[in-house]
Amino acid sequence: MDLGTLTPGASPAGPSGRLRAPYPQLWAATWEFLDATDVRSMAMGSTEEPPLARRPEAPPSRHRPFGRWRAMKHVDATTAGRSGPLGVLDEIRLQSIGAGVVSSLVVIGVLFVYGLVPGHEPIDAPAYFALLTVATASVGVIALLPWRRVAEQGLAVPLLCTWSVADAALVCAGIAFSGAAHSDLYLVFLALAVFQTGVAYPRTARTVLNLMLVVAYLSTLAATGWGIGTATILLRLGMIVAVAAMADVLSGKLTGELTFHAGATEESEHRARLWNRVAGLGQALSALDEPSIVAWAVDAVSQVGFEAANVCMFVDADHYRVLHPVGLPAGYGEDSLQPSNRGMPAMVLRQRATVVVDDYLSMPHVVPELRAEGFRRVVAAPVWVDGELTAVLVGGTRLERAVTPEEVAAVELIAAHAGTGIANSRKLEHQRRDAAHFRSLVESAPDAMVVLDVNGRILEANHQVRTVFGYEAGELMGQPLERMLAVQSRPAADGYRLRFASDPRPTVLGDADELCGLRKDGTEFPIEVVVGPIETPEGLVVTAAIRDVTERREFERRLAHQASHDELTGLPNRTLFVERLADALLQAAPGGPPVAVCFLDVDHFKYVNDSRGHAVGDSLLAEVARRIAETARSSDVVARFGGDEFAVLVEGQADRQGATAYAWRLLAAFDRPFVLHGVECFVSASVGIAFGGRDDDANDLLRDADAAMYHAKQRGRARVELFDEALTHRAVERLEIESSLHHALLANELSLAYQPYVDLRDGSVVGVEALLRWHHPQRGDVPPLSFMPIAEESGLVVQIGRWVLGEACREAAKWLVGRTVPSRIGISVNVSNRQLEHDHLIAEVATVLEETGVPPDCLVLEITESVFMSDPHAAVRRLNALRGMGVRVAIDDFGTGFSSLNSLSRLPIDVVKIDKSFVDGIGTRYDAVIGAVVSVAEAFDLSVVAEGVERPEQVERLKALGCHLAQGFLLGRPVGASEIEGMLPRAS
Repeated sequence: MDLGTLTPGASPAGPSGRLRAPYPQLWAATWEFLDATDVRSMAMGSTEEPPLARRPEAPPSRHRPFGRWRAMKHVDATTAGRSGPLGVLDEIRLQSIGAGVVSSLVVIGVLFVYGLVPGHEPIDAPAYFALLTVATASVGVIALLPWRRVAEQGLAVPLLCTWSVADAALVCAGIAFSGAAHSDLYLVFLALAVFQTGVAYPRTARTVLNLMLVVAYLSTLAATGWGIGTATILLRLGMIVAVAAMADVLSGKLTGELTFHAGATEESEHRARLWNRVAGLGQALSALDEPSIVAWAVDAVSQVGFEAANVCMFVDADHYRVLHPVGLPAGYGEDSLQPSNRGMPAMVLRQRATVVVDDYLSMPHVVPELRAEGFRRVVAAPVWVDGELTAVLVGGTRLERAVTPEEVAAVELIAAHAGTGIANSRKLEHQRRDAAHFRSLVESAPDAMVVLDVNGRILEANHQVRTVFGYEAGELMGQPLERMLAVQSRPAADGYRLRFASDPRPTVLGDADELCGLRKDGTEFPIEVVVGPIETPEGLVVTAAIRDVTERREFERRLAHQASHDELTGLPNRTLFVERLADALLQAAPGGPPVAVCFLDVDHFKYVNDSRGHAVGDSLLAEVARRIAETARSSDVVARFGGDEFAVLVEGQADRQGATAYAWRLLAAFDRPFVLHGVECFVSASVGIAFGGRDDDANDLLRDADAAMYHAKQRGRARVELFDEALTHRAVERLEIESSLHHALLANELSLAYQPYVDLRDGSVVGVEALLRWHHPQRGDVPPLSFMPIAEESGLVVQIGRWVLGEACREAAKWLVGRTVPSRIGISVNVSNRQLEHDHLIAEVATVLEETGVPPDCLVLEITESVFMSDPHAAVRRLNALRGMGVRVAIDDFGTGFSSLNSLSRLPIDVVKIDKSFVDGIGTRYDAVIGAVVSVAEAFDLSVVAEGVERPEQVERLKALGCHLAQGFLLGRPVGASEIEGMLPRAS
């Protein structure tokens, strides 16, 4: 509620405004309340009374002549003549009635006794005693009257006055019946009556009655002849006046004292009612939301005694929102947005303390609508929520009254309650949202989710539990988690619970160890449980996400099988075979039968795979695996190592002869034809055998068996070879050569030699063949037959061939400078089968020719007949592409392979080179073969070159057979580039 605005820079502590420190009134008023109720043991801080809440001052005198009277509950000094609750004087009168009855009966009794004493007989004894009897009866009637009800009806004073008049009549009659000489007897009664009127009656009534008593007393004495002297009369009158004065003083003091205590009691009870009301209202905050707390705070301020109240809730640094306005004009209504730089919220923001405005109408820049309402006193208390000033609680009144410290303290206490309640409400709301979010996550989880207490009892379960376990969620409430686990898996849950008690952290169960769940129908299945602790308002709980991993376990089993088995054949792979071999070697008994490994490789499998296709090749491998497995014993381990390589682990063979016989039985399985896609195919295999014992390494044994198999292939294939140390030496040497070849390419250890081939008719050099040479730093010159097969198998021949092609063309480019077409010479370069397996050879040749400038028809690429064995169609296509560029193609070592004379008409070649073996046989039947080749070549316009010419008679016979081009040591040995250049004919 904005009930006023301070101008910028105006002091809020001026005449119309008092600033309070945060909640000082709360402590001051609380101390006042505790002091008033004598609960000093609960007081906090100093025993000095706070200046803002001083008690009414007590009378100076602390003497209480009537201390036996109880303090009154209400203060009302003007209750005469009205009905309602009794005031202090009414209570005094009620107390005086009892005292008056008792004292009157005592005095009447004394008068009875006095009248019976000899010598003191009354003048008219019967009348005297009759009077006393009537007086006694009257006092009895007075004692029986319902005086409290009479006092509540406002009739106590009239009846008491009547009683006093009756007392005066009693005194007058008694003096008349006993004589004036005995008038001193009634002086006590008269003094008693005067004292009672002085104490219990209003001042005017007691003055009139006292005068009436004195006048009646004097009149009776005069009527009875006085009987006493003037001095005695004056003394008695003095005594009566003194009693009246004393009664008046005592009445004033008693009334003041009782009024003070009644006021203090009323103030304390009012304060207690105020705190009890505020505290009682505050106890209900724990069950309220934030809007309800705001409404409670405003209503509580209204109950404290303010006509208008509201809460100003800050929405940002510049605005606040009016919430739950009570008693305010429509222009300042619910949810209206107000600037926070003016009014009471601005003052509280600046001072961060409670602000009290004593004269709202005198404040500058107030809200016109609120000024029109006439508000005068305003209290604004900050509402702190978690240490932040979140809102301002405001209360105002139109009355021109001071705002008491107790009211300020009450507003502050309400604001404190509201801040605590809002903080708790927000925290609870956040917890409710978190709980709702958590429950939604649990419910929407794809896995079966259960929430457990720390003892493993199920508190909640989602709908997936029914899908996975077959239970309804309600069936599991309060049940232990073990109900969902197979018997053999329950110890794992117990172990986790024990570990969780000392170290609560997330854990995965069933990942490393098998964990089985138990469905409602009793079936077991593999599960994985992810458990983790979560802090909640109710304490620590445990979430368990349970996943059915049946499919994953099956997938993992398949993966494990695939990781250890060959997919095509289903046989164990190299990894599993090595593991089994290592176990067999470890278990081999010293001096017992050795462990044998048969390493088998299919001969010429590449030709089948390339010529028939990969599908046929795979079928062949599957059939080979089946036959080997059928031939092997059930105790043997048969594995496929990849490609066309297989291995068999054989145990229990007594000697090498037995192992060899076993290997030949494996090869016998290849004797029958393989029927693949309706076509018969014959293949063979080569087997290498190695033996090992307990101290041998599995990988070393495999290496030895592989070396023996490779030796079998070198010796003609389709055979069995046993490993010996010589094979190890050759294998090591082969590895060293292969490694050195890699280095040779980088270290420029390779070079080219050039051997000419000449025209036998005139002896001129018509071309040269580039021959590869390798000079090893330690080995010296390495023969090509020692390293080229290794280069071919390892694939290095591709890189070497690329280097040879470029180097030969660069040298040829120098020789061809200035030569015309008739004087050009050819440069022959050998191309391996591995180079022709890829189309990039065509691009490499084109690039080299372009870079070196060598005419394409000067380049002759020499191939072997085996090129057409693996993939004849691809080979023909690539050779035609090369010939289309102008490059010539020569078939080298013709006659040693599978080609026939008929194939010369179909092969894309330009030159036929007759193998040295036919030249060596010149003068025998090989002459017919050479003549046939020359005749067929001439028929198809092919050039013929005879290789390996070493004797003069070979030259003459070749001329006779029509072969005019030849190459050999007789005609020219391989020499370096500089030397060959001198052998070439001069440029024309």
